[in-house]
Amino acid sequence: MALICIEEGGFKIEQSTPDSLEFWDLSQLVKVKHKDETESTEYKIRAYGISLSKCIDTIIGIRTRMKHHESIKTLKDFLEAYKQEKAEVYRFFRLNDTKKLKPDDIRRTE
Repeated sequence: MALICIEEGGFKIEQSTPDSLEFWDLSQLVKVKHKDETESTEYKIRAYGISLSKCIDTIIGIRTRMKHHESIKTLKDFLEAYKQEKAEVYRFFRLNDTKKLKPDDIRRTE
């Protein structure tokens, strides 16, 4: 049985075990500088065995930190930036803002 692997927007979500859709591994595409000063891109593991909804929350958190790190000075700044990134991710996947995200909830926009 093949494992599910979702690659989107610089992130990869892979099914942790072949018999369950409960647990996923999250990786992020990063630039790597080698000793000979060449660069390449590869996936770096960010989390093992987390729920799909936690993967999406983690992606939102990483995107918030990457895009808004210079402008965040207070908790209010962080929450506003997080909310903005969450809306962007949810709009991209046409997701409703629900407490529990199920695999059937993801629909890719065309």
